[in-house]
Amino acid sequence: SLFFPRYHPDGTLREIVPLRDGYEKVIRRYVRDINSVPYPTRPIVPFMRVVHDRLSVEIARGCGWGCRFCQVGFIYRPLRERGGKEILEIVREALGSTGYDEVSLLALSAGDHRCLFPLVRHLMEELEEERIALSLPSLRVGTFPEGLLEEIKRVRKTGFTLAPEAATERLQRVINKVIPRDELLEAASRLYRAGWRVMKLYFMIGLPTEREEDIREIARLAREVRARGGQVNVSVSTFVPKSHTPFQWEKMLSLEEIEEKQSLLKGVLRGRGIRLKWHDPKMSFLEGVFARGDRRLGRVLLEAHRRGCRFDGWSEHLKWDSWQEAFDRAGVDPSFYISRERSLEEVLPWAHLDPGVKVEYLREERERAYRGLPTPPCREGCERCGMCGERGGLVLADPSDIPPPARRVGVREVVLRKPWVRKIRSRFLKLGEARLLGHLEMIDVFLRAARRASIPMRFSEGFHPLPRITFSNPLPVGVESLAEFVDLELRRYIKASEFVERMNRELPDGLRILSSAEMAFKGRALPNLFTADLFLISFEHLSSPPPLEEVRGALKDFSRRDRFPVKVEKKKGIREVDLVPFVEGLRALPLEEFEPPVPLPAGVPSPSDILETEWVVELKLKKAAGVKPQRFISALLGLSSDEERLLRVLKVESLPPPL
Repeated sequence: SLFFPRYHPDGTLREIVPLRDGYEKVIRRYVRDINSVPYPTRPIVPFMRVVHDRLSVEIARGCGWGCRFCQVGFIYRPLRERGGKEILEIVREALGSTGYDEVSLLALSAGDHRCLFPLVRHLMEELEEERIALSLPSLRVGTFPEGLLEEIKRVRKTGFTLAPEAATERLQRVINKVIPRDELLEAASRLYRAGWRVMKLYFMIGLPTEREEDIREIARLAREVRARGGQVNVSVSTFVPKSHTPFQWEKMLSLEEIEEKQSLLKGVLRGRGIRLKWHDPKMSFLEGVFARGDRRLGRVLLEAHRRGCRFDGWSEHLKWDSWQEAFDRAGVDPSFYISRERSLEEVLPWAHLDPGVKVEYLREERERAYRGLPTPPCREGCERCGMCGERGGLVLADPSDIPPPARRVGVREVVLRKPWVRKIRSRFLKLGEARLLGHLEMIDVFLRAARRASIPMRFSEGFHPLPRITFSNPLPVGVESLAEFVDLELRRYIKASEFVERMNRELPDGLRILSSAEMAFKGRALPNLFTADLFLISFEHLSSPPPLEEVRGALKDFSRRDRFPVKVEKKKGIREVDLVPFVEGLRALPLEEFEPPVPLPAGVPSPSDILETEWVVELKLKKAAGVKPQRFISALLGLSSDEERLLRVLKVESLPPPL
């Protein structure tokens, strides 16, 4: 450690002693101009669906409004905007490397960016044809110009959130976030007139000087917004005092007080078209403890980890009893950190950390809060907080830096030389780790690969346009395949050979297109084209695989049965399926003797090159069965659930084969 804390008998800090000469403080280093450093344009794109599954581009860092509860608004000062030209280049390059279908422009207050409207207009001109949506997750009421909503909705209406934080002007002046009521209601009217049906409002409870009328006013304001024509989702979190803010000395609501105020809000905020969400009080309590704690909480963290606390950031995984035991075991009283107001002279656990904003300024802002005096936002040449001056200053973008959007030239749906070509049908492999991709994840992987490959996809109409893509019946997770099929509709002609080359450059390991064909819309859809699948099941991963003769005996016994019910777990519960009518072929044989019913296409590896076993079970199963092949084999041989998961299944062909 570079510092050593000394405490008073009452547990408060007496001093933080540096253990190295000349190292009295940790001074924040920061980038003065964010345009001067490279921006990552090749982020990792997960195969699974995740929260915030989109391309996020930071358009500004820091904020000049000075909301007194907001930690990032103080520790990321000063405001530095990224240039419009740089943002355009980042978006183009990052979309080309990721294939995302949505771009989110991130900032603490994106509506304040000086280039926002010309930037959005230019981006939508470029992104509209590929149906790439644009979202602005953080807008302050009164900062988004006329025409912005019309531009954003050109592809689809992304989420829209406004954060008043407090519903009364008195409390807004305390927190230094004054949003006139008429401006908020007018913003709601504009949003609903533009076609949005849902609007999100964020509020906080437990703010300094809060009264009961402030909580009741949240409900009244939400109802007024609802009366403007759409649904309102109200999200209420609990105020947590944070370090390096004017409210770092404040006490926080106790667990009982949080529950009491939430109960009051639930009682008054009712009505059709209004939905209330609230933060788990226990989660807020823990956040409050660790937000302003000291190194003594390290013992609590260790004890909680020993008691199995791992994913407690998700309320469904919160082990509250284990946390209480951890505090008791470590000898730490959590109320010491949240339930008392700090003296302005008290040494705080973060006193040796210098983000650049003067402590004197924070004290002045706290005094202004209690007097109900708002502070104007940062401006060029201002040195009130101590951040600007020799250490740097505001960096604002130049709106004239963005060139006018290029005029798009219309393109015919298909070229005249092959007017009948409307889609590409492809056969592809799904092997190795790709077997772990579910059906929805497969769709995302293919669509992102198609975007990276610049495939001119055709989209559906309506409020949420989607690429017109169709797969053959979903393959069970964990099953490998030599015969998967996908149709992708086109808005412009592309040669099938070029399609294969481009897509295979972008698809991940384990997925490879073998062949593609140009097709019209006529004919049956892919899900209706095949009636059965041919599988090979290998026991190579089992520690004690069943003997071949024993398996053959079980298969022979199955052939004599009139019924073979298998329990299958579905979304609506467990149902029983008789598999006798659905099994068209079943035998055990040496792998080298297996012959596919039709010759495998060129480029398809032989099953003997994939499976590491001497013999397999060959199963021809009708698609209508709706049962995983490994579930059937497990039930037939009496395998355990663990052994069932270890079965290796390879789909060889879909039958009848396409012409």
